[in-house]
Amino acid sequence: MECICGNRTWFIDQDELRSRIQGCQEVLLDIGTGDGRFVASQVARNPWLFGIGLDACRENLQDISRKRTRQTLFVIANALDMPAELSGQVTHLSVNFPWGSLRDGLLKGEASLIDGISRLCVKGASIEMRLNESAVKEAGVELWEAGEHIQRSLYWAGFNITNCRALGPDELKACASTWARKMAFGRAPRGMYITGRFA
Repeated sequence: MECICGNRTWFIDQDELRSRIQGCQEVLLDIGTGDGRFVASQVARNPWLFGIGLDACRENLQDISRKRTRQTLFVIANALDMPAELSGQVTHLSVNFPWGSLRDGLLKGEASLIDGISRLCVKGASIEMRLNESAVKEAGVELWEAGEHIQRSLYWAGFNITNCRALGPDELKACASTWARKMAFGRAPRGMYITGRFA
């Protein structure tokens, strides 16, 4: 799979990935990571965590990847075609405020995305998703309806949903995501938080 550090990219195989992960108790994969701030913040707070940020847009990842640590890795890939090297490596998966093809794939329950997510996770892996109302409305779906679609798709992929609730401005401000903080100061910001575990 293709990784990035600033303007430089290189490819690693599954053996090298396992070598990098060795010694960490948990592996976080943040899909559609954008500027990667969420991954960096989680690793900074959790010394036992290895964090991977995945995004199709390499420009988004250039700045954060220059500051990567031994416990972070930034991957250039489309969420609809997950890298095989990540299969069975992820103990915690996050999707924060999906947009574009990632949002549409989740709302439609596209098999390439949903199956890809389940293929990456180890048994018992946790999943968390945060949706923003304006993004799903742009796709022609109400927030509560988007939550139902995604929960149904995750259920059929083997995830047990443990929580689904609304997110208000204060919770958006507290989320370590650049996009969440921008949303929090917008007009009547609303979001949804979904969590579950891979059975």
